[in-house]
Amino acid sequence: MPRDTLSDRVEHVELIVTGLEQLPAQVAGLDRRVLALDERVLTLDGRVLALDERVLALDGRVLALDERVLALDGRVTALDERVVVIDGRVGSLETQVSQLRVEMRMEFSAVRGEMRTEFAAVRQEMQAGLTNVKTELRAEMSDLRQEMREGFVSITTELGQQIVETANQSRIMFEEVLNRIAMIDDRRTGLLRSEKPRTPRRKR
Repeated sequence: MPRDTLSDRVEHVELIVTGLEQLPAQVAGLDRRVLALDERVLTLDGRVLALDERVLALDGRVLALDERVLALDGRVTALDERVVVIDGRVGSLETQVSQLRVEMRMEFSAVRGEMRTEFAAVRQEMQAGLTNVKTELRAEMSDLRQEMREGFVSITTELGQQIVETANQSRIMFEEVLNRIAMIDDRRTGLLRSEKPRTPRRKR
């Protein structure tokens, strides 16, 4: 039994020695793996830094969006308040417009009644004025006709007298012309007789 144990221990030690001899290669492999892991860790650190930067940028954009959302919320609340005010003003305007319509209808009805009465009065006045004007025009026309008749009578009488006078004057002038023509003819005939040669008498 002790020999077996020694042999076992020797084999174990040999195994340990062989394992120790293989340790440098294993350590070198581990170093390589550690270096590769360090490189991967460095790349991962760079990627993490880039992701951090992107996250920071996204955080800034999110903050800006939050600010814009808050501003839009404020504007929406202001618009809601303005809409409420406008709704109130529109309601008051609707009531005012309805009252104004009622008042305008009443005023238009009153104005129509007044205009009808005034137009009736004006029509009556115009009819009365037209009747007066017609009567005045008829009277003036009758007076004018009478004056025209009298004027025509006087003009016709004057024209008759002038025509008679002109006829008498034209007769007198015509007679004078005829007398002058007769005298001229007598003179011509006397001259012709005095100028005729005497023809000798024939012996029987």
